[in-house]
Amino acid sequence: AAGSDSPESVFGGWLPLLKDLPGVLSMDVSTVVERPFGNIPAAGIVDVFFTDEDAMTRSMSSPAGRKLAREIMADPRSAPELIVCEPMNSAG
Repeated sequence: AAGSDSPESVFGGWLPLLKDLPGVLSMDVSTVVERPFGNIPAAGIVDVFFTDEDAMTRSMSSPAGRKLAREIMADPRSAPELIVCEPMNSAG
């Protein structure tokens, strides 16, 4: 069963600011509902997709990105961990 926490209660007030970032291709927001292998310190996961790392860097350097960073740092509930990933493509 899904958790009853709203995205704002899990991520804080900065979540809506993600939609203002330039260059975002898509975004997925998930709430952690089960931890079968122990206590993973995450209540939710936000995946934000850009064309590449340079696009992400430009986005985070924009006025909207700087505003997002200020809001995250100002909200003690946030404490997000940023993980930069590249998709793995199988050959053939």
